[in-house]
Amino acid sequence: MTTIPNIDEYRNLEDQELVTLLKTGDKIAFTVIYERYVRVLYTLVVRYVKNREDTLDILQVTFEKLWMLKEELIPSMSIKSYLYTMTKNAVLNYVRNQNNALIHNYKIVQQRGEIEDDIYLQAEQRGEIQELFAAINQLPEQQKKVAQYRCEGFSNKEIAQMMGLSLNTVNSHYSQCLKNLKKKLSYIVELILVFVLNIWGI
Repeated sequence: MTTIPNIDEYRNLEDQELVTLLKTGDKIAFTVIYERYVRVLYTLVVRYVKNREDTLDILQVTFEKLWMLKEELIPSMSIKSYLYTMTKNAVLNYVRNQNNALIHNYKIVQQRGEIEDDIYLQAEQRGEIQELFAAINQLPEQQKKVAQYRCEGFSNKEIAQMMGLSLNTVNSHYSQCLKNLKKKLSYIVELILVFVLNIWGI
């Protein structure tokens, strides 16, 4: 009669022992590693991504990759550091993909000639497009929404209708967001760098 492994017994194992079992395809060892580290990884990712669904997607990618590479693991390695590095890379890929999408939308709008504010032209001329969108993400919620809609090519009048606000309110939000962006763009790269370093404990 085959004895069914008890997951509670696995929970008492050290990381090295779990990694040794994982290398053989032990699914219970994988589950325990997941349980042991998913919460701390979730906390790290969500602080940067600010989106629960995307955070869960990133963690899924991380642990799927762990399973796929299980045979390459070295028992003496730090599984915590290994997961940490994979998660960091997944987040950086996410950020790069998000920025590429925003840049694509920006270029489309530029081709239409619908953005007349020099803040966008200056960002393009200085090669600060990614910094611009990073700065937009740091704006107060209403200003951020207005700026994002403008990047998508909507006029203030159209934005007012979509957000259920008066045109004067949208104009005010947009004017203020431009002032804030002009303040942020000169040092936004440094801010982003400090933010990332703080999150990942580098």
